[in-house]
Amino acid sequence: MKQIISAILLFQSIICMAQVGIGIENPEAAVHIGKNVKLKDVIHVEESMIDYPKHLISDAKGNLAVFTGLPTNLMFKNVLTAKMNKNVYIPNDNTPDRNVIYEEESLNLNSKIVVPPNETYVLEIAYSIPALYGATGNPKGDFGVFLKKKQGDGIFEKINTSVRVFSPSLSNANAVTAIGRAISCTYVDTVKNDTNVPLEIVYDVYGFTDHINLRNYTITFGSYDDRVDHQNYNWGRGVFFITINELIE
Repeated sequence: MKQIISAILLFQSIICMAQVGIGIENPEAAVHIGKNVKLKDVIHVEESMIDYPKHLISDAKGNLAVFTGLPTNLMFKNVLTAKMNKNVYIPNDNTPDRNVIYEEESLNLNSKIVVPPNETYVLEIAYSIPALYGATGNPKGDFGVFLKKKQGDGIFEKINTSVRVFSPSLSNANAVTAIGRAISCTYVDTVKNDTNVPLEIVYDVYGFTDHINLRNYTITFGSYDDRVDHQNYNWGRGVFFITINELIE
């Protein structure tokens, strides 16, 4: 009798430790499915992800895991945001009667993305930057905003297709007028990392003036006044968004 009980216990322990393969000869997990999976009569959940926060996901090799959703009902946190923390002025020295051919300044929205090895990211990049001038003269020329990109150990390079330009009206502006635009752009960049190490991508937003007769005024990027006693609530700070999408090939 003792021998029979021992044999039964040994058999049960073998079953408990065994790896089960479905459609596969050599399972590598407790349950290893080697064929397409089809489920029948799966419950459809109408409630929000706050009530049902866990989701079944897998990596590129098919390993399953559970992901806990965010309280905002977003399954994946894939949006990077940045906001200007101070105004940027061109020119910075406020010298009167300057005829500037071209001048640019970083708007301090430096944002870094890391692309994993052997993956491709499709990045939807958007900016909206208030830019204005308060002038007593007749402004001539253009001002605008564009993106720069630095990949790996390289240098920042201008993305020409991201340039957005505003040409001021030739009519005179009086001393109390703030004329400007919220200059916006959406640019899609596809970054493929063919290496076995992570690839670092850095984007920044720049403001520029081109052939501006500055006379006695300055182009202001950000346009929410830095002075505590003179805040302009009609214009907000500039914002920058990057939506990260993984390209499945």
